[in-house]
Amino acid sequence: MHLDLTTLKPAKVGTSEIATKSDVHTASMYLGEFTELPPQIVIQLNGTQYTIKSGDTCKNLTDGNMYFYNGVTWVAMLAQGQVKGICFLRSATQPTVPIGGSFLNPTADGWNDGVPTGTSPLYMCSRTFTSDTLTPQDTEWTTPVLTSSLGQGAKTQFSIDGNTLWHDTPAMEDDYMRIGTSNDNGVTWTYVGSVKIKGEVGATGATGATGATGATGAAGTDGADGADGSRGAGWFSGTSTASAWNDTTANSVISNIGLIKVLQDRVTLSKSTPTAWSTTKYWSGSSWIAAEMVINGNLVVTGTVLASSIKAGHIGTAVSSSANTGVSALATFGTAISSSATTITLLTYVNSSNTAVNVLITAIGRTGVVSGNPVATTTGFALFQNTVSIKDNGWTPATEDTKALCVVATVAAYSSATFKLLAAKSDDNCAVGANMTLSCIGLATGS
Repeated sequence: MHLDLTTLKPAKVGTSEIATKSDVHTASMYLGEFTELPPQIVIQLNGTQYTIKSGDTCKNLTDGNMYFYNGVTWVAMLAQGQVKGICFLRSATQPTVPIGGSFLNPTADGWNDGVPTGTSPLYMCSRTFTSDTLTPQDTEWTTPVLTSSLGQGAKTQFSIDGNTLWHDTPAMEDDYMRIGTSNDNGVTWTYVGSVKIKGEVGATGATGATGATGATGAAGTDGADGADGSRGAGWFSGTSTASAWNDTTANSVISNIGLIKVLQDRVTLSKSTPTAWSTTKYWSGSSWIAAEMVINGNLVVTGTVLASSIKAGHIGTAVSSSANTGVSALATFGTAISSSATTITLLTYVNSSNTAVNVLITAIGRTGVVSGNPVATTTGFALFQNTVSIKDNGWTPATEDTKALCVVATVAAYSSATFKLLAAKSDDNCAVGANMTLSCIGLATGS
């Protein structure tokens, strides 16, 4: 394919340089500046046809970058690169300044990039190339310099820093080279100067665009289950044969079910007979401590708490069986005795505690009147506990007489007693009495 200047016009072409070239050039060359990269294999500049060769360069004015042709396509040179070409040639006569070479192939036409074999005098020349053919690229190769005469020995040495540790075999890290000559068949060598054989590192290119976000990775596997936590505090109960709390028994209540006591564990120990008790303690971490709790009485459902579970002095239950009056603890009542002996049941006292209870009873007897006239009774009155007389005042009252009775009776643990007043007593038998009033003015309990 050919490209005519009418279809592709370079904005600027180095006319003076290209005009001296042959239509088929062997060395890489700078083709000029273009508004777009030449896509054709052959272009025409100033009437001369040139075949694009690998290593040829040009500048694209659209993006301002230099490009070189790699034999297939144009490749952008985003930063200037530099390389110094060093060539060697054995020749019996002084060679002329060579031509050719490029940034990609920094070797002069017909010359060698290393010391060639042979015995003819050895010449050397050098030239700096840049990737964009701009400064500091040399315009031509240096004048060839004789490095060894005919019959002399010559060798090349290499060094990392150009000053020390010179050696004959090149290594990857070597940056400098020098040529040595010998006039005594290699016994002694003479070296002149040194040449850097590696270009400097170019400037860092611009950071490329951020790549697309990768796909989300698969979910990881679940971690191993953690160790089981320690148990929380519990509330345990057991029975005891001892008369009081025992730490060893409390420990056994927990250990017997395969557990080890922990902080705040609670144990209730109890005994039902013959002397009942129950105690609750909690484990503080070092000892068993008595548990205490305040309960709002309004939260307790009526009829759900046994009297035996409450420690509050003693509790009695009053039951009335009198046809004439109601009887209760600390109550006052009265009844008239007329034509026959009368038995008045005061109350039945139930002791639900595990200790005996003393019951205090105070009563008063008074004779009455009939039709406005005082009348004396024939006998007094007595107090019975169940069927046993526990107090007999032996009173034979006069008209409108008064007699008091005060008794402390004992009610055994877990038992009950019925207290009665018997009026018109005569030898423990009820006799006829008249117009007597009996009053219980006091009934109290205490330990």
